[in-house]
Amino acid sequence: MENKSCYIGIDAGKKGVIAKLYQDNTIEVFKIPLLQNERIDIEQFLNIIQGDSVVVAIEKQFIKKEQGHGFTIGRNYGELYALCHINFKSPRDFNRVIEVQPTVWQRAFPLAPRGVKRTKLHHINHVLNLYPQLKGLLLNKKGDIVESRHDYADAILIATWLKKRLSIPSKK
Repeated sequence: MENKSCYIGIDAGKKGVIAKLYQDNTIEVFKIPLLQNERIDIEQFLNIIQGDSVVVAIEKQFIKKEQGHGFTIGRNYGELYALCHINFKSPRDFNRVIEVQPTVWQRAFPLAPRGVKRTKLHHINHVLNLYPQLKGLLLNKKGDIVESRHDYADAILIATWLKKRLSIPSKK
């Protein structure tokens, strides 16, 4: 599937996830590949995001005061952002990597009723409404939501946001 047109959403947080959304709404989801020392496996990461007609949206990271792992989040985000650019090789392709703030992509979806604070469960439910074929990924065997999979839902929603906003540039 590497050479098909696709939109890639990257949740670059602590438990990073990559979602590849193809034109036909087929979705592939990957954990960000890490080496034993917790650093990003560059070769595997580039293999996941390669393709001639690929556009990437990476969620911009902000460190909250209560987060004790801010340096790691910042380092990983910077590495992922740089690797996305390296993937495209040519400076004219750099517009194929978009940084998106969480509030921007989240506002694009009706994740929670008005006046209700959004939670990660709302994100998972919305993904299940958009892509019922992902039940096996986001639900356990009893049919209950697996809360720890909210990062998967976020990456999928980022890719969906990107698909709604852009058309894939064709490579000449």
